[in-house]
Amino acid sequence: MSKVIYVCARNGLPPGTAQRLRRICENLAPDNITPRAPKVLVRGDVAYGIMNPQRSMLESGSSVLIGHLFEKNARWADPSQRLLDGSFVLFRDGDDRLEIRTDLLGSRALWTYLDDELFIASTSQRAMIIFLGSFEFDDRLIPWMLSTGTLGPSHAWDRRIRLTPADSAVILDKKAWVLSTDSNPIEAPHSERSDSQHEERLWGAVQKVFETIDVDFSTWVLPLSGGYDSRSMLWLFLKYGADPDAVRTITWGQAACQYEEGNEPAVAREVAEAIGVSNTFYPMDLSDEPMQTLLDRFILLGEGRTDRLSGYMDGFGIWKTLFEEGVEGSIRGDEAFGMSPLLITYGMTRRRVGCGLCSDFANLKDIIRDYGLAPQELPERLQPKKEETLDTWRDRAYRQYRVPIILSSLSDLKLPFGEIMCPLFSRKIVEIARQLPDHLRNQKTLYRKITGSLGPPVPYSTRGATPKPQWVVTQDSIKRLMVEELSSIRAGSLFPAGFADHVLQEMETGRGAYAAPSAVGPLRAAIRQLVPKQTRRTVRETVSLPGVDPHRVAFRVYLVSRMNAVLNADTTRVKD
Repeated sequence: MSKVIYVCARNGLPPGTAQRLRRICENLAPDNITPRAPKVLVRGDVAYGIMNPQRSMLESGSSVLIGHLFEKNARWADPSQRLLDGSFVLFRDGDDRLEIRTDLLGSRALWTYLDDELFIASTSQRAMIIFLGSFEFDDRLIPWMLSTGTLGPSHAWDRRIRLTPADSAVILDKKAWVLSTDSNPIEAPHSERSDSQHEERLWGAVQKVFETIDVDFSTWVLPLSGGYDSRSMLWLFLKYGADPDAVRTITWGQAACQYEEGNEPAVAREVAEAIGVSNTFYPMDLSDEPMQTLLDRFILLGEGRTDRLSGYMDGFGIWKTLFEEGVEGSIRGDEAFGMSPLLITYGMTRRRVGCGLCSDFANLKDIIRDYGLAPQELPERLQPKKEETLDTWRDRAYRQYRVPIILSSLSDLKLPFGEIMCPLFSRKIVEIARQLPDHLRNQKTLYRKITGSLGPPVPYSTRGATPKPQWVVTQDSIKRLMVEELSSIRAGSLFPAGFADHVLQEMETGRGAYAAPSAVGPLRAAIRQLVPKQTRRTVRETVSLPGVDPHRVAFRVYLVSRMNAVLNADTTRVKD
């Protein structure tokens, strides 16, 4: 999905709006490609600019849909159509109202801003700051960045900007100049169906999606990992009419991993050969560009929404190559069928889902108190409900936090180069999957049963080919940049007194990763002997709180400081 900014003015658009939007789009483009010319439209009281527009986008008057719909001929511009199915953001304009809408799980972030004269909606916070020419930092996000490496469930870089909830529409009444939100119910109650009935319904929904989805495989690629999800999608696309000679699968990772038995690239290549489709491996080893260039590109493209740097140390070379090869988008196997059940406390579950609080980590549990940071609490929509089991809450938190916050932030890094489609996030599939009882959702039990026999009898991959995040942030070249930034005047003025020094000291001494009392050493030894390997982590976390690697904490603070520099510079980036 290209980055898009949509503006509605109460008393007429500012002079030079078209030129301003064009220059904003140019500023948002990746620095390592020559993007398509921006698409800019000014009509009446609204205007929009689209950076690196894709062929899949849909336009009708001053309405526009960016992304991909799963159903052919969907009446996307019709205001009566609320439950569209796809991976998209929608801007639907009318005489008296403007509606913006997210997809079912909020797989891509959509931000809004309203003042007395302007309404702005955008997939880019930077675009909004550039257009406004001002920035008001929201320091409430700092604890969330420390504990999750994201902005958290409710915050933006600017306290005036709001994140649109998943499966929702934000509606502007142009005459009254007020906003309202129309959200669909997030959860469906568990049904009393038998296991076989659940299986029949889920398998029917999956087949229906792949029977009707419209994909041009001459311009789309399918990342193939060798796991359940991408392999099942490949088989289903072929079952429902895709030409094997046209289907193109891709795999990436460190070059040294591509021939290792059981590693994703080796398994993917074997699967592709057995099925009879092409597979291309893209190495993602460290780029020879300066480290500052690599970090700046990562921060600018992702707008500081995630700390997960390890998959982009090639300088986004994979995505540059695909763009230059004419690839319009990739079909991902992201899904919401259920997570591992080997968790016994809410704190452990929060950490696993990715929405851990500072209080859930040994080296962060006192940091809010010690440095006077903003308080941190899960919003009400993410709080466990009285009637929910731990497993039910875990999978709801996955849908309501991990997808719209973590997965969408990772998509932000790639969307400037091409579209992303997630068929297993189809409304038809998810609405059935979230009604499954715990024992059919846990560890994707039912979906694994349904799809386990699809495709060739090639063993599933057991190892990934991308480096671990901790390995990346412990590199000396990155550590030097973190020390320089956290020792700067900017960091000193941005954070509470002594905070940046504390983070640097923890990084240098290596403290904090697992701050467990020494008395538990013998117990851990017993655990290694008596407890199955797959449950050791769960048992260990009941003994002591785990910590966040101090190098990773330092990188998260580095992100906050660098993004403040970027957004303050954005306020003067485009002048009238």
